[in-house]
Amino acid sequence: MNLSQGSSATYFKAAALLLPLLAAQAVRLAEFTGPAAARAQAPAPALAPAPPQAPLTQPQLAAIHWLSQPDHLHPTTSPLDRFRPAQPTAPAPTPTPPPPQPTSSDEPSGLHITSLMGRDRAYLIGIDHKTYRLGDEVAPKWRITDVDPDRRVIILTHDDGRTTEIPIDPPADEHASRPRTR
Repeated sequence: MNLSQGSSATYFKAAALLLPLLAAQAVRLAEFTGPAAARAQAPAPALAPAPPQAPLTQPQLAAIHWLSQPDHLHPTTSPLDRFRPAQPTAPAPTPTPPPPQPTSSDEPSGLHITSLMGRDRAYLIGIDHKTYRLGDEVAPKWRITDVDPDRRVIILTHDDGRTTEIPIDPPADEHASRPRTR
């Protein structure tokens, strides 16, 4: 058989790959003798007999007797079978709020200045987080008539001519309202 240089190299490569596989199969077949023998453990020693049980005490006998009586058992119905409404109870007396105290001359109370912007009689005034201008009605029959920034008050006038002042609250932290200088 005349093999060329290229074809013999191919056969050598194939033989180099297949030879270890064939050797492993030959060793496996040579050592194979059938299924492995089952290896059982030595039998365990017999367990020692249980010690005799002590006689039951009087409380234990009473508990067994109580459990054997059917009168202590609850009804066999499921608690989820039906809804049982709670027993009606007498309604608790509700405390009556005290009658409102009449305010003398119906002055506006509870108004809180939340913000103030402007100058030269062109002010935007925040009262209880609502925005008002001079001349607006902030409470029944009470109108904003003036802002005195020097005294830090808002002046309200009633339709009948009475006046009252609402102070402008200072900020919670005086330093927070000042501009910072570096």
